[in-house]
Parts: sequence; structure tokens; C-alpha cells
Amino acid sequence: MELSPYILRKKVENGELYFNSKNNHSFFMTNDLLKRIDENKIKQQFNQYLKIHNYFKDSDEFENSILKIRQYEDKTLEFTILVHGDCNFRCKYCYEKFENISMSKETEKRILEFAKERLLEKRIENFHVAWFGGEPLLGFKTIKRLSVAFKSLSNEMNVKYSASITTNGYLLNERIFNQLVKEYDVRSFQITIDGEEENHNFQRALKNGSGSYQKIMKHLRKMVDSPLSFSCACRFNISQENIHSIKRFLDGDGKIFKNDKRFKFYFYNVGNWGCGDRPKNYKVTLAHKDASFELSKLAISKGYNVPISRSVITNLFNCYANRPNHYSFNVKGIIQSCTVALYSRQNIFGTVHGKFNVQKFNEWRLTIDDECQKCPVVLICKSGYCPPAHRVNKNTRLCEQIKRKIDKNLELFVLNKEYNDYLDVERKGVK
Repeated sequence: MELSPYILRKKVENGELYFNSKNNHSFFMTNDLLKRIDENKIKQQFNQYLKIHNYFKDSDEFENSILKIRQYEDKTLEFTILVHGDCNFRCKYCYEKFENISMSKETEKRILEFAKERLLEKRIENFHVAWFGGEPLLGFKTIKRLSVAFKSLSNEMNVKYSASITTNGYLLNERIFNQLVKEYDVRSFQITIDGEEENHNFQRALKNGSGSYQKIMKHLRKMVDSPLSFSCACRFNISQENIHSIKRFLDGDGKIFKNDKRFKFYFYNVGNWGCGDRPKNYKVTLAHKDASFELSKLAISKGYNVPISRSVITNLFNCYANRPNHYSFNVKGIIQSCTVALYSRQNIFGTVHGKFNVQKFNEWRLTIDDECQKCPVVLICKSGYCPPAHRVNKNTRLCEQIKRKIDKNLELFVLNKEYNDYLDVERKGVK
């Protein structure tokens, strides 16, 4: 029997990973077992194992796999809401343009109506809201009002509600944190720490130029001490200036997160995301290599929770801007999809105060190219997965970049022991 072309394999020093992108099942096979895999009894057992977990080639397997992925995406409604037009930080890699305005109650009302319309017209099971900015906690009153309304609407429609927030953490004191979790069902946080204090403050200064590190770390320590159930993604934006500082952070202040599985570390190279309101010389130096991969490996070796491979190595991997039921709203109620290409006209589909261009919105999303269907990574990549890279930057193929990303994450997947099963030879006296 022939293995499916959608089985990804990664050879490492002590064995080989098999990842089935049709169903996200995986196993690791040791070198000892690999050497004996052609022995009759072992081969028979192995083939039975592969058959049970659907590793062999099937008829129409591409179409059936894509159908299951789309069915999953169709069940979830997602909103990303930029609740305030300003930020209390002026980061040296920020791509946003700021305006000191709050969301009006009329815009809040229209967004709520938009949510109700989407829930009525589709068979939605999950409704997730991501609070964004600017700095979203500058618009905490809007978060409170809309959270109460969204929860009530979800109960009325028998839909499961959840929420997350991307915040710089400066305003996230213990009182606000407890309110968000207990009252407004915000159980997922993303907070950026760019290394030790000096380098963090260099990249992520307050609007008035002051440092932000000490206050953020104070709030994070309170979160560590909290008994509440939540998750916090600690994001590190890597520039040439702070690579070594992040390494020192892992051996210093970062240790408080090591034994708390609620805290997850994610490393990203700073990219050329745009200048926003920044002067052109107010910037960091882009890293000369993929430091995110090296720092991820380092953090894993030191015992940190680094689950990036779990996010990438799955057929559910898809940019939020390429999902059929994801909508982004800015502070004025303009309907968009991507929160990076904020100022592209191609990324504007109407307003909650007027018309919503459904046809343009549907055409924004990428479909899978015919020539991609035989590619081993297509069920993960889905022909590029990033609309702005195609629609805005006119980059019609990101193949090599995506394949490298997936290959590196397969290695992290092994290091993290994310696989479902560990297959080895039976050893006498060992259970």
C-alpha cells in the first residue's frame, strides 16, 4: 500500500517524525524501529497502525480533507475589534497610524447588529472576539459594554462565546485583569516582552519616551500569582539589537514563567511591516537571520513552553484574514479583514454604518490553486494562506518561504514531543 502524498516526514538524529496532514495525527519512530521495519511481524503491525490512522493514499483524499477543514471554519464566527484609535506606546517597529478617539456607542450598536445578522444567517457554533488596538485597554469601557452584549447574544443564540486580547500590558493591573477573566470571558492574552529591561524599553517605549518594562513585568507577576484559568502568549519581537538580550531574559526574569503552563513563549523576527506614524529613522535593525527559530529551540531546551509548532503544523493553520467568517472592525466601524494591511483599500469592505460589500469580501480570500493540489504541504499551506501577500504585495507565490517555515516547525514539533505516539521496538524487561 502507498503512503498518502500528504504525509510529512522529518528525519532527526534519533529517529523520524511522520505527520498526517489529512487528520493532524503524528508519530515518532526511533532509529531502532526504523532498522527493523521490514521484518515481517513488525511490518504487519506497522501497516495496521498506518491503516487505522489513515496514512495510506485514498481516493478523493484531497477533496475530503479540504471539506472537513472548511466545515470546521464555517462553524466559527470571529471578530477582531480595534476599540481605540490611539496607543500609549510608540514602538520602533509599529506599522499603525494613531488617532486619539474612542469607539462611539453608535458604532458599538452597529457592530452588535452585524454580529446578530451573521449568527442568524449561518449555522454558527462558536463566536470568538479578539480585542485589539491601538492599545485596547484605552477603550476598556467599550470592551465592557460590548462583552456584556456579546455574551447575552450568544446565550440567546445558543452559541459558545470566548474572547482574547492583544495588549501591551501596561494598563493591565490586577483589577482589570480579574474583570476581563471573570466578567468578560477574556481568557487568552498576548503581551510583548522584547528582552531585558534596557532593550525592551529601547524598542517599546511609552508615548512620552519613558520605559515600560517594570510595570509590564509587575502585572505579569500578578498574573503568575493568580489562581484563575487563562493562557498568556508572551511574544518576543526580535531585532538585531535585542537578540542577545532575549537570551539573557530566558536565564533571568523569564524564569518565573517556566513552570507555569499558562504562559507560552512565541518568537518572531521583526519584519518590514510598514512605518505608520513613525519617523523613518525611528526604527530597529532587522535581524540578519531567522533568529525566531534559533530562539525557539533555545527556549525549548531550557524548559519553556514554546508551542508555535502546534499552531503551524496542523491543517487548521490559516491566517484569520483568510477565514470565511472573520471580520475586523476599526474604531470608526470600517469593516476589514487583515489587521496588518490596515491602510490598503483592497482590505476595506464597507462600514457598519452603511453597506457591506459581500462580493468583494468573498473575493479577498484565497482559494487553492489547481497546481498546488499534489504538493505535500497543501493542506497546511492552502496556496499561501496570506491574502495581503497576494492581493496587496502582488506576491503570487510564497512556496519556498512557507515550505521552509513548515520544515523548521516540524523540527520544533519533535523537540517539543508534540506527536501523538512514540513507536519503538519492544524491549525485554521494559514496559
